[in-house]
Amino acid sequence: ISFAGLSLLLALILGAASALVLWQNGQNQVRNQLESAATLKGQQLDTWIDALQTDLTILLSTQETSDHAQVILQASPRFGSYEYARQQLLAHFESFIPQTGRFEELFIVDPQGKVLLSTNPSHEGNTEPDQDYTEERLKGAHVSPPYYSQSLGQMTAVAALPLADRATIANMAPE
Repeated sequence: ISFAGLSLLLALILGAASALVLWQNGQNQVRNQLESAATLKGQQLDTWIDALQTDLTILLSTQETSDHAQVILQASPRFGSYEYARQQLLAHFESFIPQTGRFEELFIVDPQGKVLLSTNPSHEGNTEPDQDYTEERLKGAHVSPPYYSQSLGQMTAVAALPLADRATIANMAPE
């Protein structure tokens, strides 16, 4: 083997080793960037969920709102107090939606998942017992995983906040 052959072989080995090291460093940089992006997205999602839960808490924070919700949950629709409470809650819910920009619909459901009151009147009386939130909503503040809503025609998620032994549910389109 000549000196030129050995030099060429050494240059090839060094070139291959350098390429391998550069490739591994590139992979590590990409992995680190992806991990940073995933961490940032996770933090943004946590912040979004916290904001939803805070918004629902604020929505239900007044005694008057709580009282009206209790009437909706407990009284018969035939009573005048029911209709008054219904109108007051709808006005409060409808004015709250544009304030936050996070909600598409606000509604109250009974323990069986029947929508008793909604800012979308076509949803009142509907029951969605198969949705994840119908069981989880009674345990505490809850945000469902995103799912496709046929009634809205888009991806959505549901944030729920218990109201006494029932729940008020806020249906919103994810940002």
